[in-house]
Amino acid sequence: MQIELGIAIAIGSFVIGYFTFRKNHDKDVKNDAAKEAVMDVNLKHIKTGVDSIVVDMKVRDKQFDEMSKELVRVGESTKSAHKRIDKISGGRNV
Repeated sequence: MQIELGIAIAIGSFVIGYFTFRKNHDKDVKNDAAKEAVMDVNLKHIKTGVDSIVVDMKVRDKQFDEMSKELVRVGESTKSAHKRIDKISGGRNV
């Protein structure tokens, strides 16, 4: 009788332990899925931000190239103006 009672208690403990494990495992899976979903959303926001920065950098690069070209044109125009001024003034230092 005592052996049968011990076996019954052991089996009961095993069953309770198994169901507790399953319950906790299911909670862990749900928590992990929720955390992964939050991380995915955050990564998408980061990706969107990085994409926006890349677009802004491309626009700034284009503006910089245009400004560089304009600076070259202004420099050439200034040289040309100085040559004309030198011709008009007859080479004198003004």
